[in-house]
Amino acid sequence: MESSSSNKELEKRLQEEKLALMKYKKELYKTALSAPTKVQLKSSNPSSVREVPNSNPPSPLDIYTKIAKAYKSENQKNNQSYLNQNEMFLKEQHSSYDYLNVKKTKPMSPYEMKAGTLIPSILITSINSDLPGPIKAQVSENVFDTATGNHLLIPQGSMLLGVYSSNIQYGQNRVLIAFNRIVFPDGQTLNIGTMNGVNQQGVAGFNDQINNHYLKIFGSAILMGAITGGIASADRTQQNQYIETNRQKMIGALISELGQVARQMIQKNMNIAPTLEIRAGYKFNIFTTKDIILEPLEY
Repeated sequence: MESSSSNKELEKRLQEEKLALMKYKKELYKTALSAPTKVQLKSSNPSSVREVPNSNPPSPLDIYTKIAKAYKSENQKNNQSYLNQNEMFLKEQHSSYDYLNVKKTKPMSPYEMKAGTLIPSILITSINSDLPGPIKAQVSENVFDTATGNHLLIPQGSMLLGVYSSNIQYGQNRVLIAFNRIVFPDGQTLNIGTMNGVNQQGVAGFNDQINNHYLKIFGSAILMGAITGGIASADRTQQNQYIETNRQKMIGALISELGQVARQMIQKNMNIAPTLEIRAGYKFNIFTTKDIILEPLEY
């Protein structure tokens, strides 16, 4: 432990000396620019020399001393600020022996499903992230009350309605899902706001198949390369290194133009977001974010 801390202190000191040396070099450069100069002017008297007056530059030792003092002062300020932040953090996390402002509340009904309950479900309609749209799913297992687990609240087979987002960024591999309604087998409905769909491990969003559109991104470049290569190989005229014919000029301009078009197409295709597809039959859970009171059902 002591050797590791000493190594860290040595690295920190070397870094500080490196920064101070860089500042010292900059100051020397400024000093060189402001150094006194002599300019000899041609005149009838060759021995006459005109000197441009200038103040004596500071010595390098003085410059280095000023840099070291300024750096030390700035470093002390940063350390003080760092200590103040830590002290503030400790004060905020200081244990309090006061009572909480809220009390434990009793359930309003014995038929409650508390927030955090997972509703096992299965996807009926497929998802394609190119465009947003509605989705339909179905509850795959019975869901009981949280307190006792004896009262059936959401039966298996209940319909789930929701929507999915199409705002997909490059490198993203999950689709954001939100469900807003439950349709019970007897026709009754329940608006649940917007509750997220999570996979079976509890991670938000669905992931199944990803299409990164590599063919679109690189296909245009390959096609343009083949065209320019074919044009260049089709030119069978004898080339002279000193004379450029009109045909050679035309082919060179055409190849250059095709190269620019290829670069523009590649840059445009790089902005294509991947398409995420979720197939029907995907198993997931709905993460409830509010307490829900329902009538018990027979089973």
